[in-house]
Amino acid sequence: PGRPGTVARVRARDRGLGAAPPWRDPAGHHGTPMEGYYWRVVVPERGEAVVAICGVLAPPAGGGAIVALGAAGGGVRTATATRVAAARRRLGLDGGIVHADPGGLRIDLGPGARLDLRIEDERRWSRPLGGLGLAHLLPGLGQYWHPHTLGARASGHLELGERRIDLD
Repeated sequence: PGRPGTVARVRARDRGLGAAPPWRDPAGHHGTPMEGYYWRVVVPERGEAVVAICGVLAPPAGGGAIVALGAAGGGVRTATATRVAAARRRLGLDGGIVHADPGGLRIDLGPGARLDLRIEDERRWSRPLGGLGLAHLLPGLGQYWHPHTLGARASGHLELGERRIDLD
């Protein structure tokens, strides 16, 4: 304390260890070696449930990603990407097989494993701290989690194997 930039360095270090300050969008990449993103879309009237998962490995761990698509009764497909850029201040993934932002998600793992999802009327988490409460402020915990969207209107589709699931 007292030296110029000390507060900024401490905040950057704590964010790099997983912590997030209050009222800040926690969906951005924290600068940790691995950051995970998870989407779940449910169409209750048809009994459909779809998940998309992306684990981004930050340099020096590699800068790539592990991506998975799955559907109830339809199995799971996975792939790796060699380069994925993750935004620091908001939800944002971009790299070959995965593109995500607050308005949607596109994953292309090849024929029979594609997701195109648009997200509107999002109901976001509006509390000052993440899902861990006060523990969200502590740097260096083994795991942090945060629901950033509690509900939304989704549209699009998932191709998984021979199935096409409409997500409107």
